[in-house]
Amino acid sequence: MNPCLNLSKPAARPLDTGFRAAWEHLQHFVDDAPPLGSVCLACDMRGYCPRCPAWSAMETGTLTEPVPYLCSISRERYEGMLA
Repeated sequence: MNPCLNLSKPAARPLDTGFRAAWEHLQHFVDDAPPLGSVCLACDMRGYCPRCPAWSAMETGTLTEPVPYLCSISRERYEGMLA
């Protein structure tokens, strides 16, 4: 069991520990996750951005850093909405 399909860690084994313990293990990870980075917080394109913590982790190794090509996609989405 993982907090997201795109995050391999942390992982919990509900068949070994029980569902409640596994859920609580993952919930602690989610509760302790760092807040969104300042670059993303200040971005006007946030509403158009598909970035999530798992995507950042896969691309940057952190849960909070922006993914540059997703920034470009967000701007294109926004501009497409204006057209």
